This record gives sequence, C-alpha cells and structure tokens, in this order.
Amino acid sequence: MLLREIADRASVDELVFRTHTFKPEDVEIREDGPTGFSFEGIASVVDFAYPVRDIFGEYMETIKAGAFDATLRDKKATISLYKGHKGDPYAVRSANANTLTLSVDPHLRVKADLDPARSDVQNLASMLRRREMTEMSIGFRPITARDRWNKDYTAVERTQVSLREVSIVELGANLGGTEAAVRSLDEAMRSLDALDLTQDELTRAMRSFERRFADLYTDDVRARLRSALIERFQPGQAQYVWIRDFSDTEVIFEREGYPDSGCFRLDYTLDDSGSVMLADVTPKKVTPFTTYRSASDLFAERDRLDRDRHALKRPAPIQV
Repeated sequence: MLLREIADRASVDELVFRTHTFKPEDVEIREDGPTGFSFEGIASVVDFAYPVRDIFGEYMETIKAGAFDATLRDKKATISLYKGHKGDPYAVRSANANTLTLSVDPHLRVKADLDPARSDVQNLASMLRRREMTEMSIGFRPITARDRWNKDYTAVERTQVSLREVSIVELGANLGGTEAAVRSLDEAMRSLDALDLTQDELTRAMRSFERRFADLYTDDVRARLRSALIERFQPGQAQYVWIRDFSDTEVIFEREGYPDSGCFRLDYTLDDSGSVMLADVTPKKVTPFTTYRSASDLFAERDRLDRDRHALKRPAPIQV
C-alpha cells in the first residue's frame, strides 16, 4: 500500500469509539446521589499510546492531556452516558439537563446521577457490583486539524477531540464479533444464489467477504488476548497492559507502571470455544527493534500473511 493511500487515515473525522478498562478503585456506584444513585468512573486515560486498527492496518493513537477541554467548556454540547453505546441514555449533560458531570484530572472522569426507579439502572448497578461491567468507552470525532501524525502515518497524537458520548461496557465488549460476522457472512453468501452473477463477479464477491471475515477474526483474537492479559496482570492505578503484536501462538505486549515494566513475549493457545489460554509461565522480556526492508519484499510478505490469515478461518465454499 502506498504512503499516499495510508495518509488518508489522517482525514477521517467520523465518530469513533475507544475503550478503557477500569479497576474496582477507578469506579464507584452508591445510593446517595440527588436522585438516589450516583456513578463515578474514569471514561478515558490520556498520554497513553494504544493500538488502533483501521482499513489500512494498525497504528498507535494517543489522546493528549487537554484534548477534552474544548468540549467541556462548550455549555451547549450534549453528551450522554449509555450502556454499550445504545439504548436510552442514563444521564445527560446538555443546555437543558445536568445529570452528567464531566471533568479532567488530567484523565476524563464522569459522575452521573441515576434514577433508581428505572429497572435498567438497577440492572446496571447490579452488574457493576458483580464486576460484569468493567470497561468504559468514549465516542468522539477527531479534530483532524489538531492531530499530530508521524511521517509514515503509523502514530497520531490527538490534541483535541469532539466528545459525543461515554458508555459503560462489558469486559471484552468486542467479543462475539466473529460469531455475528459468521452469521452475516453466511446470510450474505446464501443471498448470492438469487443473483445473476458471472463467475468472475462471484469470485470477487467471495474474496471480499473472506477478507472482511479475516479482519474481524483478527480483531476478535486481539480482544480476547487483551482480556486474558488484563485478568493475568490485574493493572492498578497508573498501570497499563497493551498488545504490540501477536501471532497464532504468541503475544507480544507492553506493561507500564509495573516494577518490571517493559516489553514481553508469552505463548498462548485457543481452545475449541475460542477462549484464550495464556501459558502458565513467567513472560520472557524482549527488546523491540526496527528493521528496514525493500518495499517489494514487504508487500510480498504482507500478501502472504493475508493469504495465511484468510486460510485460517476460510468459510466453506458456497454451491452455485
């Protein structure tokens, strides 16, 4: 892929979502708010790089301290608190409502006054106390004019974003994407039977479906690995675990804020249900390094890896 094509990611200003895993000390729900229930939590951390995947591959994103300030100063901006980015909002901060309070310290914090008469609020409180909801997510639009990209568009610092919503989500909220993708893929491919397609058109359609499915499968494995690493290392205040890379058998990850921070390698396996099982050994510390290869060799290697990933979870061919 040419650099000028990858550079297109710098112009994307659509609504995006980013997830932050909190620890018990990061969140609190109690029955003493003005309306009976109050919820407090950290919706997003700042000055911490994490990987993001788009149609061009993967890049590192950092939301800088102060990125939310413009939104918080805008008294007309409407921001809502949801569960899973859907349904009716639990609380709202707008010109007409003030049941949601947002602040920075420098991380983005939320405080919401919830209505205990709502059954969904009672369910939310129960799930939080039982640790069934352990992540918060934000929805924002990048202010592209304020973004700072590196020269090869593999890393960006967001110095200002337009915050639209915050949400409480389940641990590993991306899990299940592959199963849904399989159902959608099967339905879409079955519908091809009703279309009058040439063999070439059918082949191109199948390849497009397979590529999309392979990307979803990769994202699903990454989400499962991330959940397994968080469960293993239990990051506390100012401690972070994030994945640098992974293969079919090992994961490379970073730990920050730990006594033994750094980059590590650990083997893993997937059982028949797709659950991640990390090797019960001490992770091996590794040192990342950069190598330079010719563009033609690199693209050939990427094509080979794409073919391998497609073959890994290739759907059964349809009968025509």
